[in-house]
Amino acid sequence: MVSVSKLVNSGIILAGQSVYQDLATPEQASIEQFNIIRHLGGAAPYVQYSPAFGIGLEFPEECSIEQVQLMSRHGERYPTAKKSGKFKEAISKIKEYGKTFKGDLSFLNDYTYFVEDDYWLDRETSSENSQGLYAGTLNAMRHGAYFRSRYNDLFNENETLPIFTSNGERIYVTSEYFARGFLGSDYSKENVDYVILNEDGENGLNSLTPRHGCSTYDKKANEDLVDEFPKTYLKNIVKRWQQDNPGLELKPNESLLGGGFKWQILALEIILMVIRERTK
Repeated sequence: MVSVSKLVNSGIILAGQSVYQDLATPEQASIEQFNIIRHLGGAAPYVQYSPAFGIGLEFPEECSIEQVQLMSRHGERYPTAKKSGKFKEAISKIKEYGKTFKGDLSFLNDYTYFVEDDYWLDRETSSENSQGLYAGTLNAMRHGAYFRSRYNDLFNENETLPIFTSNGERIYVTSEYFARGFLGSDYSKENVDYVILNEDGENGLNSLTPRHGCSTYDKKANEDLVDEFPKTYLKNIVKRWQQDNPGLELKPNESLLGGGFKWQILALEIILMVIRERTK
């Protein structure tokens, strides 16, 4: 049996036992509405909703669990190459202002782009490539340790741990660190049965990414409704920027989701929470 205390004491994870009481670290456990991480979407650090959408983890006393399956996304990561290009575009566009920025935008005066090496684009964040508190590899390992501590009685140590993952690197890395957390010092690739599925459409719906195999999937469905959402909370931001920086010109179509730099600057700040220890 690999206990949580064994994991901690072996030096794999330098954290107190309380870290494993929930899936997330204490600072990521969203128990209050005003926790900003709870409202930042998929690019932000992982956040545990409490309670989990009203569905408790406990099961009726008269029932017993025979099998547990976990479905999870990849851990915190660097932006994709496409998204990184949009960030650079947004920064370049707003710097056309040509004056010293004040207020919210003052961080741009001495700003250097946070991706120092494009090699890391699309990849999982770790202690090797990021300065933040929310490394994707560490969170995956923490999830694995929690899962083992909760469902250890269901696991047969004489059998390999089955894990289905995709051939996307960050997804595979997440699964590997989950397995490391689950198995602790007993981890080896021989003790894990990795079933790696292609992300392209060749497998049809028999995939972890079925949208690639569904010919009728419409990625742009209801895009007009989605575009309306950021206007409700972003529309006043540009006014504040212009008050602090007279002469800053923004075109209407440059403030829409996925289009212009107002949204991209906000998205940039969100993802910086993952990559860097702090932002200005």
